[in-house]
Amino acid sequence: MAIADAPSGAITRPRSARGTEDAVTPQPVAATEKRGRTGAAKKAGGKKAAAKKTAGKTTAGKKAVSGKRTPLTVAAKKKVAAKTMTAKKGARKGAATKTATRKRAARPRPTPPGTEPLTKSVLRTKPFALKPSPIAGRGAFATRDIPKEARIAEYFGRRITPEEADELYPYPDDDSVPHHTFLFNLDEHTVLDGSVDGDSSRFINHSCEPNCEAVIEDARIFIETLRDLRKGEELLYDYQFILDEPHTAAAKKRYPCYCGAKKCRGTILARKK
Repeated sequence: MAIADAPSGAITRPRSARGTEDAVTPQPVAATEKRGRTGAAKKAGGKKAAAKKTAGKTTAGKKAVSGKRTPLTVAAKKKVAAKTMTAKKGARKGAATKTATRKRAARPRPTPPGTEPLTKSVLRTKPFALKPSPIAGRGAFATRDIPKEARIAEYFGRRITPEEADELYPYPDDDSVPHHTFLFNLDEHTVLDGSVDGDSSRFINHSCEPNCEAVIEDARIFIETLRDLRKGEELLYDYQFILDEPHTAAAKKRYPCYCGAKKCRGTILARKK
């Protein structure tokens, strides 16, 4: 059987094995060529637009490199200067904060109180009361007879470092002015400040001939009697202050003693070797 000629512009496929044909929708040649030309025109137009865009970027880049900028107004210049100064101040402040933090971290902290059982307990009932003292200010006086070696009180106060104590209580510029504090040295890293979180034991006065003494146990300070005390006696212990500087006559004047004992040193400073 002869195959009929295909119409002009149509596409034919061979007959299948079963004797049928796979028909394909005919597409006019003229429409295909038109679409091809239109696509080519679009591509050409896209290339021209891209070329113009690139040329524009190049021109803008050349202008930027050439340094031709719109001059800033006076107000704009002031605003830029203010922002620059703020940034510099912030950087300096941040550096100072970091330095201070490093210094605080490097500084030894005060020794905390221990938690071990004590060898001796403080008397349950406080055996003294405060009243005006002939030595200085207020003093502690026995309200009953107290036996020898009795632990009558614990010296309380906030724990600070020696450096913090120097900052909080600087020496007066005038050497003739007494330097009075409630500081008690515990160890090389710790000072107890009885003026903060302290109790009545901070008013026990100094004497060069004491009847009590300070005892350190488990990073805590206690006051114990050196002898039997009679009711009405003033409780006294030797402060034995020691300064980093030499104990000169001027230094001793800053820390005078008024105990009136026969062997009074005239100062609450200890004899420094």
